[in-house]
Amino acid sequence: MNWLTKFRISAFLIMVFNAVGCIGLNSHCCRNYFERLSAANLLLSFALVLWCHHPVFNKKKLFAFILLVWVFGILVEAIGVSTGVVFGKYHYTSALGIAIFKVPLIIGLNWVLLTYATGVTFSTLRIPFWVKVNAGALLMVLCDILLEKFAIKHNFWVWELTGHPPLLNFFAWWVFSLFTITLFSWLIPDTRNKLAVFYFMALLLFLLTDFLL
Repeated sequence: MNWLTKFRISAFLIMVFNAVGCIGLNSHCCRNYFERLSAANLLLSFALVLWCHHPVFNKKKLFAFILLVWVFGILVEAIGVSTGVVFGKYHYTSALGIAIFKVPLIIGLNWVLLTYATGVTFSTLRIPFWVKVNAGALLMVLCDILLEKFAIKHNFWVWELTGHPPLLNFFAWWVFSLFTITLFSWLIPDTRNKLAVFYFMALLLFLLTDFLL
């Protein structure tokens, strides 16, 4: 199967996932059911983005990137949940499934997918490395602003002091995003994946639509 066919199939499925999810998450009759499916939706989206990864010859480096960012994401979140000094005082609910150190496993995958999609978005631009990394980190912070609204609305995690994330959270996201995007640029800098860019834009649209409903 060529890359264009893969892209068309995957883009269509992501659009369907997002449309059905947005309706279900804002429906009184089945909201709780769709909230429980959010982790599965993220996992399926990750599988589709990975399916469209190109070039295929750097599989070892791709696996290293996924593993390193996943472990890093779980560790910083675990430290954050336990101490409250990294992002602020918060805790995860049971809605996102199986957890380790009080952090759902899917959160590590979220770090991987967001970093990958952001890295691919800037990888083809002919701009200095430091500009790519900082622009990518800022884009991830923008995504996190919308993610926070989404997560609070659907009770995926809870901010314990004010009910809303402190500025510290967004500063920490920027710092850690600098690190994960640097890993992307070091391990798989030549990645081409139009679906990853499509996924990122679709995610932002999904989060914004959910916020407005």
